[in-house]
Amino acid sequence: MILKDYNKIALIDGQSTVSYRELMGHVREFASVLSIEHGDRVALYAENRLEWIYACYGIWNHGGIAVPLDFLMADDTLARVLNDCKPSVIFTSEKGAQNLSRISGLLEHDPEIIVFEEMAISSGYLPELRRELDEEDTALIVYTSGTTGAPKGVMLSYRNLMATIQGLIDFDIMRKEDVVMGLLPFHHIYPMQGTIFLPLYVGATVVYVHTLSAPAILTAMKEHKVTFFIGVPRIYELFHKATFSRINKNPALRLLVFLARKADSVRLSRKLFAKIHANFGGHTRLYASGGSKLDSGLARDMRALGFVLDEGYGLTETAPIIAFNPFDRIKLGAAGLPLPGTEIKIVDDEIATKGPHVMKGYYNNPEETARRIVDGWFYTGDTGYIDSDGYVYVTGRKDDMIVLPSGKNINPEEIENHILSLSPLVEEVGVLLRGGRLTALVRPNYELLRKMNISNIMETIKGKVIGLYNSSVPVYKKIADVSVVRSPLPKTNLGKLQRFLLNTVKIHGEDRPREVPDPDYPEYALLKTLLEEMTGRHIHPDDHLDLDIGLDSLGKVELAVSVENTFGLALSDNELSGYTTVEALAGFIRDRKTRMENSPASWKEILSADIDLPLPKASSGMRLLRSVIAFFVRVMYRTRVEGLEKLPERPFIMAPNHQSYLDAPLIVAKLPEQVMANTCFVAKEKPLYRSRLGSRLIQGSQLIVVDIDRNLKSSLQKIAAVTRSGKNMVIFPEGTRTRDGQIASFKKLFAILSRELDVPVVPLAIRGSYEAMPPGAVLPRPGSIDIIVCDPVYPQGKDYDQICSEARSAITGKISPSD
Repeated sequence: MILKDYNKIALIDGQSTVSYRELMGHVREFASVLSIEHGDRVALYAENRLEWIYACYGIWNHGGIAVPLDFLMADDTLARVLNDCKPSVIFTSEKGAQNLSRISGLLEHDPEIIVFEEMAISSGYLPELRRELDEEDTALIVYTSGTTGAPKGVMLSYRNLMATIQGLIDFDIMRKEDVVMGLLPFHHIYPMQGTIFLPLYVGATVVYVHTLSAPAILTAMKEHKVTFFIGVPRIYELFHKATFSRINKNPALRLLVFLARKADSVRLSRKLFAKIHANFGGHTRLYASGGSKLDSGLARDMRALGFVLDEGYGLTETAPIIAFNPFDRIKLGAAGLPLPGTEIKIVDDEIATKGPHVMKGYYNNPEETARRIVDGWFYTGDTGYIDSDGYVYVTGRKDDMIVLPSGKNINPEEIENHILSLSPLVEEVGVLLRGGRLTALVRPNYELLRKMNISNIMETIKGKVIGLYNSSVPVYKKIADVSVVRSPLPKTNLGKLQRFLLNTVKIHGEDRPREVPDPDYPEYALLKTLLEEMTGRHIHPDDHLDLDIGLDSLGKVELAVSVENTFGLALSDNELSGYTTVEALAGFIRDRKTRMENSPASWKEILSADIDLPLPKASSGMRLLRSVIAFFVRVMYRTRVEGLEKLPERPFIMAPNHQSYLDAPLIVAKLPEQVMANTCFVAKEKPLYRSRLGSRLIQGSQLIVVDIDRNLKSSLQKIAAVTRSGKNMVIFPEGTRTRDGQIASFKKLFAILSRELDVPVVPLAIRGSYEAMPPGAVLPRPGSIDIIVCDPVYPQGKDYDQICSEARSAITGKISPSD
């Protein structure tokens, strides 16, 4: 830990450069302002800055103990930590001094405060730098980041610090010639070792950047020819996202990445993707990752481009490295090999370690020390295993494991990573047990949703992300509830999820205090009135139309028509998806309205529009196709149809549960021909239908093709027009196929049509088609299928919810196991 003069630049911070000789001089200056005894504690409470480094080495020069503190720590936590360690002196900045002044009344002692900007360096004697240190002396007390609760003070000796430094030197990880990028907060042991102690020990140069903005980082990497980048998974996720968003738009680049992945040659990939490397400065040989687990798929993608991401594993209590991947023997997905002198064993799935890197203990907490260190072995709290080559793999946190009511153990991080891999629509996800049900807290990628004109956010997240996840995992791992959150999930500064805070996260739709006063203009007041009449709930200006108020696609059609009637403003789907809160929409209306009169929409008005629509007729080709489908069904399946006598003589809406792609062919094949000749199916717009072949197929079919995503209003009017003409209509109330075999909630479209057009609903229970062709199956499987016609639901005297409920209950009663 002793500083040496390497006759070169040690530190670069913006326009400031500091040589090793100058660094040693600054350390002597900072040591001169201290009057402390051996073993006194001195806190470092400041932003990343060069003075922080000078002060740390200055403390050690007196034999003191440095106590680095998180500059973003909450006031109550800061006071609690200071009362625990009771430093004699606190080094801080002007901003830090203001924070300390604010909590002075909470402190149990009166430390000396030294403000960097106000320091007066004596022009007289400066203490000489120490040439020897007692390796058993405590060098640091590092307070853990608090992923599971209150921070604990970890006592690290010089021996602990040097064990990690020497181990990494033995692995030839960092060299004197390296230029190291430093951008992580100093108070964490990982960047403290990686961007201060290790590089200054081996004689490298460190470049500090004070923002995580990509332009600042890339500029510094180019300007200073950075060779060694120290980051956390979140930073590499941003690199990956930015790089592959461009690659995925270029088929030639995608092919090149595929071939490079097969070749698995870093040297070749660096040449193939030299332009991409040039964006990162072109000189970086190694990207180290720590702080939390790195996604192996991400590392594999970046390796295909020639970027070497090297992952290690450890904790604050192990100074911090236990294992690291040797540069020439990296195993993707592994945390690495134990550092020299480090022992590792697995006890009841938990990783335990022994060696010179293990902390002295927790400050003022002998009970916790005794619990975690047993016979010299430190029990990490992490679960994992060691492969046949000696590489360590970390699978999760023992304390994070969720125990389901059934007794099954769930690793939430595994589920979170799976969900994140399925769709870019999810920015963050946290999994927890709430009310005995496995629940996902999802923060969507709101920017991407806006770009894709997706306004039905909850439906999209449930159907296209969580539904997809649930279809691919065992029953006990399925997500039962989904909540969409407003703000980023609670994390430490290094990006670790603070699971103990997940239950405190505000979610959309929950009752919450009014945080924003109502805007004082009439358009807002009238829009608020319309929404309160529509929903029967109190409206706040910052309410999200979808997530807080709960407007689904149909609700937004009703809102759009009400806005047109009231303000004379026709809202396009893009505009409605672009103004997602009540206040934002009210502001848009204020600027564009042509009138103001309270005129809410009704579904009768919306559906009564007179549109020019040629009625579908079954062609001879479709009759032939029906015969082919009937033959296929007869050969493949043992089918049982019951309740045909319940079909009304008058036009009706058939509402089947949607189990698989087989459902529509089964209905066509097994229901009476005279009924199907007068029956139409609603089909969502697809590229095939816009082609010449597709348009010809539609002309001779009984499909009503609607563009529900882009123009729901006209789609509803088209369906209503066909229904009014006397045709039967098949509408799947769930809106999409089941992903797990369970019946989803019913959307109100069929119920609205039923009530407003006075048409009965015939629930149709289909049982067995999910097993015959589950999601992901390419070909159907033979089996038994039941089709059960339920008692019709007549709309007279019922509201939309009652019609939905009766239809769903009828189907559920027929396909339940007790049937």
